[in-house]
This record gives sequence, C-alpha cells and structure tokens, in this order.
Amino acid sequence: MSIYLEILKILSPIIGVILGYIIGKQNKIDEIKIKQAFPKAEEISRLIQEIYHEDISFITIWEKNFGHIDNFQKGINYFQESAIFAQDRERVIELAKKRQQLHDSIISSRVYLNSKVLNLVEVYLQLDEFSFTDDGMGGVLVTTYWADFFTNILDDGKKEKRKKTYQKIEKMMNSLCHS
Repeated sequence: MSIYLEILKILSPIIGVILGYIIGKQNKIDEIKIKQAFPKAEEISRLIQEIYHEDISFITIWEKNFGHIDNFQKGINYFQESAIFAQDRERVIELAKKRQQLHDSIISSRVYLNSKVLNLVEVYLQLDEFSFTDDGMGGVLVTTYWADFFTNILDDGKKEKRKKTYQKIEKMMNSLCHS
C-alpha cells in the first residue's frame, strides 16, 4: 500500500501540471472565442436590424404611394420609371448587398455564435429571397425585379413571419450579448 502512496506523491505534481495546462489552454480558447464572437454578434445584429427596418420602410413606401392603385403593375411601372423613386431603387439594390453581407457574416460566425440564432437569421433571409427575370442588359427590355421584390415584401404571410422571426432573433441576440 505504501508503494502506491509513494507513486501517487510522485505523480501528483505531474498530474497537477498537466491538468493546469489543459484548463489554461481551454480558458485561452474560450477567451479567443469570446473576443471573436462579440464583434460578429454586433455585426449580425446591426445588419439584421437594418434589413428588417428597410423591409418595413419599403412596405410603407408602397402602401402610402401605391396602396390605393387597383392595378399592381401600374404602381410597379411608376416606381420603376419615376425619378421620384430613384433613391428608393438604389436602396433596394443596397438592401440586396446587405443581405449578401449578412449571409457572409453568418458563414464566418458559425464557429463562434449560437447556431440557433444563426439559423433564425437564415430563416429571415430566406423569407426575403425572391427570384426575378431579367434580359441580361440591365432590364432594358425585360425585368421583373421590382414587381417580384414588392410581391415578396408585401406578401402578408411573409410579413408576419418576418416580424415574428425578427423578434425572436432580437430576443436571442439580446440574451447572447447581455449574458
């Protein structure tokens, strides 16, 4: 029995050093993850807020300017061709860029952030996705971009899902950043 105690006395400091190294290394990894996670969470939070509020803004623009028009295509034509809406058309293009930036941020954040939050952000982005037809010459002859954009953004089911998804994201991001 005493030989075991002697071996234990010899091995105890070695085991202590090994455990200390392992715990220290894990703490360092956790510290690095935290340093990386916070800026990524802030970026994702900023982008999702900007996108959500732009979505709301375009719904409002449509409702105030074209909501009274019975013919959807007339509203689209006016939005597409009128100089009054030139800045709004640019904002729609910038919105598409922000969505891509958010998508890229999600990919680079997978290692650092909670996958539940990131998956919800992806759900939101999917709700904003739409397809369109274009002539390949910048819509000189044919483009359905504006009609498809507004059809998607004005869809009542998607509006409600966007709102609920955004609220869940906001709640999860707040708890992530305040914990």
